[in-house]
Amino acid sequence: MNLVVTIPASDFATRLQAARSALAIGDVDLEEIARRHDLTLRDVLALLPSSQACKASGRYFAQIWDELAGWGRVVFATSDAHGGFEMTTQLQPGRAGRSLFNLFALAPAADALSRDLCATVWLVDRSLSGRRSCAVIFLNQTGDALFKILVRRDVAGEPDASQLAKFAAMRAKWRK
Repeated sequence: MNLVVTIPASDFATRLQAARSALAIGDVDLEEIARRHDLTLRDVLALLPSSQACKASGRYFAQIWDELAGWGRVVFATSDAHGGFEMTTQLQPGRAGRSLFNLFALAPAADALSRDLCATVWLVDRSLSGRRSCAVIFLNQTGDALFKILVRRDVAGEPDASQLAKFAAMRAKWRK
């Protein structure tokens, strides 16, 4: 049974404005803003200026994933309201199956996603905790994060220069 909740437009607009204000303060986690204002991550990402974020359709999931596989070791992250999990790993190219995209990424684990699960992919470049943070965020149909691929940091805590260049090239491709 699917339950549809209709939010009054004025209430939604008020929550969007509150999220916009939180973003203006800067240096705040996007998922935290979404939780605080009862919005989806997609709603919050859509508020970011084009200088900080761009998106690609989920139909390009496999293409984006395979490009990420060429970045070397990346940070794979997933989180929800209860906590988060990050691991550094080398992504492997995936393979399309009947209705799944098989991920051989998280060695020694392997998994698969429904091809239709990823609705959009966002490329985000903004400050978080006083540092530049670059992420490729995969969203599901409801606007929540499936997972994120973060540009790895070097020993000084700065974004890895090689991955930063690859991220910039990917972002330029999808900003068109």
